[in-house]
Amino acid sequence: MQVEVTPSNETTIDVVVQVEESRVRKQVAARLKELSRTAKVDGFRVGKVPTDVIRKRYGRSARLDAVENVVQSAVVEVLQREDLKGAIEFSRPALESGAESGDLRFRFQVERFPTIKVQGYTGLSAKKLRVTVPADAVEAELVKLQEQHTQMVPVEDRTVVEAGDHVRVSYQGIGDGPVAEIRQDEQELDLSSEDLVAGFADGVVGQSVDEVRTIDVTLPEPFGLADLAGKTIQVEVRVLGILRRDVPALDDALARESGQAETIEELRSQITARLESARAEESDGKLRRSLIEQVCAVNPVVVPPMFLDSQARREVMHRLEMLKRQGIEWEKLGLNPMDLLERVRPEVEQSIVESLVLRAIGEAEGIEVSDADIDAECAVIAERVKVPVETVRQRYAEPEQREQLVSRLLFERVLDFVQSKATIELVDELVEAGADASEAAAAEQPEG
Repeated sequence: MQVEVTPSNETTIDVVVQVEESRVRKQVAARLKELSRTAKVDGFRVGKVPTDVIRKRYGRSARLDAVENVVQSAVVEVLQREDLKGAIEFSRPALESGAESGDLRFRFQVERFPTIKVQGYTGLSAKKLRVTVPADAVEAELVKLQEQHTQMVPVEDRTVVEAGDHVRVSYQGIGDGPVAEIRQDEQELDLSSEDLVAGFADGVVGQSVDEVRTIDVTLPEPFGLADLAGKTIQVEVRVLGILRRDVPALDDALARESGQAETIEELRSQITARLESARAEESDGKLRRSLIEQVCAVNPVVVPPMFLDSQARREVMHRLEMLKRQGIEWEKLGLNPMDLLERVRPEVEQSIVESLVLRAIGEAEGIEVSDADIDAECAVIAERVKVPVETVRQRYAEPEQREQLVSRLLFERVLDFVQSKATIELVDELVEAGADASEAAAAEQPEG
């Protein structure tokens, strides 16, 4: 077998292979021998068909099968060569000669990652958002908690509906056909809601509990019953009760009822700590994103096109499978996998670039992830999700899962290193670069 290896660019290698016909003939002979034992030919018993008959009838198909098998096995052999180590993708082999007779000659392309001489990853400058939790943010969380524990209770000091009340009603459309389908028993409504059909709130204001009243309402467009969309109809309404919102006080009782703390001050402290943690994580994430973008900007990387395509397709399949696991039939959503492929391709390409650059920094600085590091991380994960550590270890014993964990830990350590060598300025607000430019341009405009 003769092999010609010619790099065409920094990521792609052209490979031309020539395989002796004798290797193909052996495959053909083996295939014909197999067929001679199983082929059914009129006038002959199975296993007793003469060789020349078998060759005449099946020789061409046996040759095609043999060519395909030889090409596949030759590709596997070629990819083991030292000068093709690190191959990440290869194209479908294209046969140039030998389909009918003679030596096989075919070509294909091999892709590998480019060699990155990483630079400019130390001495960076970046801004980091100072973590603060204003009192009003804590109070907003407490208000949310109040809303969660607010109950609707009967109004006992009056029996006549007023504007803005919450009421419990039953109603029925008056008439035959679709109108009769408009019916609801014991429904709670907020008369201040803009979602109510026009005329309903005004119609029941002044109505007494247990009173039945006929009111005119105008249905919206569109409406669930298409024949009634936009029409004015009559409904018979009975007010069953008037309700009010019973909002709990911001006190120790609410803290205990929430199950989070014994006192309201302790609850405030917990909310403050939680918000600080979330904002610190967000601040760190934005800082690291800034550092990654700066490093990638000075280390342009060409992503091998076949590899990019395969990874983008893999991401599309992953997203569609996620929808199906959630019980969502993506076909009914009108999603087009090819459109989705074009949308995800830039994201996937950027992700590949970042991983290659971070790995290059890791290699340059001798940053590695050991088995002990993996065990330690498994213990952390087990503690966080409250499962036995052995369960986590078993999960990450699988090659793909382990590789993902190693990559995550490696990238975190590399970014720790890059951040340690950067100048970080704490600021109260992060402004996008585009916003800065816009403000500067506006300031330069003459008045009048």
